[in-house]
Amino acid sequence: MKKRARNGLVGLLALVVGMMAVDFAVADEMAAFNALKRAALHDDAKAQAGLAAIYAKGQKGVQPDPPMALLWYRKAAALGNIDAEFQLGLLYHQGTGIRQDYSAATAWYQKASARGHEQAKANLEKIKTEIAAIKKTAEQGQAAAQVTLGDLYADNNGVPQDYGQAMAWFEKAAAQGEATAQVRLGRMYADGKGVPQDYTKAVAWYQKAIARNSAAAKYNLGGMYLRGRGVPKDNVLAYAWLTLAAEQGDQAAINNQAFASGLLTPEQLAKARELAVQLQAEIDKRK
Repeated sequence: MKKRARNGLVGLLALVVGMMAVDFAVADEMAAFNALKRAALHDDAKAQAGLAAIYAKGQKGVQPDPPMALLWYRKAAALGNIDAEFQLGLLYHQGTGIRQDYSAATAWYQKASARGHEQAKANLEKIKTEIAAIKKTAEQGQAAAQVTLGDLYADNNGVPQDYGQAMAWFEKAAAQGEATAQVRLGRMYADGKGVPQDYTKAVAWYQKAIARNSAAAKYNLGGMYLRGRGVPKDNVLAYAWLTLAAEQGDQAAINNQAFASGLLTPEQLAKARELAVQLQAEIDKRK
């Protein structure tokens, strides 16, 4: 019995010592992180790049934070740190926590490559290969690749901006029933990019995408009703469409729901919620 109690005490002490070791390790990591941050704040480019790497991957008790990684890599690159230039290219190339951008990636890879960074030079070729592969797949008729290629042309992303080309590729994908392409076409007509601004056509494209249960299309159509563009202004219908988009997790709809609800009386709000249920039921019937 005494032996068992001693063994239990030894085990408990070992556990406590182990926990203390973990606490010391965490404390050491945070001390190192804080020292690195102090150096970075004093314009030490190497420290800035190191701090950015921690934010990019999440280390030393710090959660991954891509925007902070971008910020510190930019500071280090401005001070001439070649690794920061390459890492900026990599962040934009991979779209890790930020919008993927071939043009920005190319610009940063070129800076690093010009200074002899071999991996940056290799990655420049990778970008060319990736864009060529997207074009080839789009030309073979794959709707998702057609949307991606349309996005590249619309956003000046790795290819020269060309709204005409963007429209053409979105139309090809939309003809195959690709809801994302239908939403993109709606946005282009709504914004007047590559075509004369036409709210009626924008609404028509959103409605096509809604038939395929697109949350983005529901959000955009809600916005059209809110502003009276292409449809009569109707705050009740606007809130109903925003509600349906929000229920599917559309962040923009979630962000705008409170504003839209503030435009309604309690009776209108109840009506909008009932209408949302009816609208979704109609969509589900057409599936």
